[in-house]
Amino acid sequence: LGHAEDDAIARNGWQYLEGASYGVNSYDRTALSLDTLENYLGMETMARVMRTYHQRWRLRHPTLKDFIETVNVVSGRNMDWFFQQFFYSANRVDYAVADIVRESTGEEVGIYDEGGKKKFYSQEAADEAADTNKNKRERSTVIVRRLGGAAAPVDVLVRFEDGGVSREQWDGQYRWVKFVYDKPVKSAEVDPERRLALEANLTNNSRTVAADNRAAAKWYLRWIFWLENLFMAGSFFG
Repeated sequence: LGHAEDDAIARNGWQYLEGASYGVNSYDRTALSLDTLENYLGMETMARVMRTYHQRWRLRHPTLKDFIETVNVVSGRNMDWFFQQFFYSANRVDYAVADIVRESTGEEVGIYDEGGKKKFYSQEAADEAADTNKNKRERSTVIVRRLGGAAAPVDVLVRFEDGGVSREQWDGQYRWVKFVYDKPVKSAEVDPERRLALEANLTNNSRTVAADNRAAAKWYLRWIFWLENLFMAGSFFG
């Protein structure tokens, strides 16, 4: 959304940068933020939140703090982090699968980070692997980055060449995270359920190791079809 980074939602109307920022942040961004809240809480819980909020505050003058308190009490969860990120700040939401690296292993030497744990590979083991080739395997590293300023927990769905699937959870606090596997990864996708309705760029949310040209081929064939019809029509009327 344009102007989404100009102002926070939790701001008095006369304090917005300009009219365009007021319109975006008071209406469009607020609606998407509430959609995101529902995605985290669940539809049923969100319905109870809104019903309780209405019953408690109808014909009165509630504030954002009153709504936050209602959300926390009804859901039984502390959602202060959510409102801090999406209502009290103007940070951009943008997560991306930055890279998928596949490499042969078995001859490395030293200390490596594998799944958040340190693992030591000796020179003797590497020499033996080079001679016998018995420890050769493939390691895959999935790198997910938080490109925007807003931080929120997200899931990462990883698919492997053998048909297996792994679902990882990341709190999104640091700028990046790595997931390491001892088998070839086929693809990865961050926020597969699209809980973050405020996501600024969906095109970088997923990555596939092998390029998938099916969509491009479909549009190419469609373009050729219409081009042929255009030429036929031109020759008919000419």
